[in-house]
Amino acid sequence: MIITIIIIGLFYLLKFSRLSFSSSPSGELTMIFGLILIVAYFLGKFGAKFKIPMITGYLLTGILIGPFFLKLITVQNIKSLDLINEIALSIIAFSAGGEIDYHSIKKKIKSILTIVNLQVLSTFIITIGVFYFLLRFFILPSLVQSNMISPLSLAFSILLGTIATANSPSTTIAIIMETKSKGHMTDLVLAITILKDVIIIILFTVSLSFSVKIASGGEGLNLAVFFHLILEILIAIGIGIGISFLIALYYRYVKKQGILFILILSFIITGFYYQFHFHFLLTCMVAGLLTTNLFSDIREKFLTSLKEISLPIFILFFTITGADLNMITLKKYWVYALIYVLIRGGSIFIGTYFGALINKEGNKIKYLSWVGFLGQAGLTIGFLNIIETKFPAGGTIIKDIALGGIILNQIFGPIAFKWALIKGKEAMVKQDIPTL
Repeated sequence: MIITIIIIGLFYLLKFSRLSFSSSPSGELTMIFGLILIVAYFLGKFGAKFKIPMITGYLLTGILIGPFFLKLITVQNIKSLDLINEIALSIIAFSAGGEIDYHSIKKKIKSILTIVNLQVLSTFIITIGVFYFLLRFFILPSLVQSNMISPLSLAFSILLGTIATANSPSTTIAIIMETKSKGHMTDLVLAITILKDVIIIILFTVSLSFSVKIASGGEGLNLAVFFHLILEILIAIGIGIGISFLIALYYRYVKKQGILFILILSFIITGFYYQFHFHFLLTCMVAGLLTTNLFSDIREKFLTSLKEISLPIFILFFTITGADLNMITLKKYWVYALIYVLIRGGSIFIGTYFGALINKEGNKIKYLSWVGFLGQAGLTIGFLNIIETKFPAGGTIIKDIALGGIILNQIFGPIAFKWALIKGKEAMVKQDIPTL
């Protein structure tokens, strides 16, 4: 801990002394990289003493050194690191798909589909009901014209219900990899999280179109946009299939420098994403899934490469994510954000419990697995930015409430999930306790 304080102090002196980075922004960015990797790593390890997941430590580090506290990382710095974020997400998505063992989940497909459907329905309906009431009678009356209160309350509650159904595959896979968890609950949570990520993309498109109609009285659902989205998903899956064969060829015939190959592949995929805007997360998940399930002879080599590269990737991604969380938003709307978190958590528990009950699952699935779906991050924040653009009158309110909830979910969700994996006896190793 002393080392961490010294490093932060030195960086603070350099950044705010007469030694300006204005003539060399790349120099500042290089130092920020070093700061993130060293400080987040030590604080993440230090948090393990108190059984806090390392990714929560990385998130808290980002909040600490970000633009709302120590200001060592500015908003502009965060924007400059967007490319690193996308590359990190690509590798995390490879890991998410690669960790799914088709043979172990094919017998669980009924449970997976039942829990997914009940989770989405319960979260969507309950969130709409609660927030329609709050928006109609408490939030919007002082902010919009009276004739717009009712339609906007319905439109915004539908969007909040949709946002509440989303999860964070990156958070889920990070906790599973950190704890080296294996077992029925681990497989189920990971499969459901990834499947929901695909469903939420479709649900959000339909909900957004429907909400715009309600709020403006314009045209109905834009079916052309919906079918275009389906086409994009199919294209992403097709690209993922092709990449899985490319990975198999490399690991069978080249066999060396697997980490370098994955990095190069992630850069290429990210570059194509910026050019053509396909669903690269889905592409990488499909590629990872097919690689480890179709080509069993290279499964362990591929997963080993992903695990070896995961530490710096997780540090960068989750620290940047923490720095990008708007803490002013949480302060402003903390009451409604807390309601959002409680309603969402309760709804997820209801959907998971009854889904498990219908399929005669054990108590681990009924009472523990639901906390694996609390985390929210990248995709959800992207949806909120779209909502803010589509609804100039009031969209910012929805974004701020949901962002406040995301901050709380992203901090406490990983802690709860790690506890559940340990309680369920699926965490394979204890955390190393560092000496600082």
